[in-house]
Amino acid sequence: MTGCGSGVAAGILKGERERVFLFVRCHKHKLSSSTFKPTTPSPIQTHRNVATGYAIALMDVTLCSKTLHVIHKDVKRLLKWLQVNEMLKGVMNDANLDEGVKGRVIMEVIEKAKLRKQVVAMVKMLVNKNKSRLVQQVMVAFQRIHFELNTSSNSRMMAV
Repeated sequence: MTGCGSGVAAGILKGERERVFLFVRCHKHKLSSSTFKPTTPSPIQTHRNVATGYAIALMDVTLCSKTLHVIHKDVKRLLKWLQVNEMLKGVMNDANLDEGVKGRVIMEVIEKAKLRKQVVAMVKMLVNKNKSRLVQQVMVAFQRIHFELNTSSNSRMMAV
């Protein structure tokens, strides 16, 4: 588990807690220039859901390409659109609308928002798999993982 992507690929079929732990262990050296001493992981509050696997994959890509900060900004912008825009919320929450229609609406938002290619690729993949309902969940999971990585790296840096 030394290269980018290996932690995600190995952990996809395991529970969410294990995936997050493997991911953090794989990438902890990228979060800070200081060396980390091995410690037992603090318990992470998790729920088993598919969105976390996609969020971890997006996080892996951002860490490998060293674009975490800008991608996190894009994720926040997309989430703001999805959570604040009443018309968009109505479309995404309408159980009567086909996934294809929701996907086209999300793709329009992505084009107008001019998001980075990593976020666009993730959204396109979800839309092509008819899982546009997961877009918001994936972005929320990405933010949660981003927060957990930052707080765990900060607390470990203080302990060193």
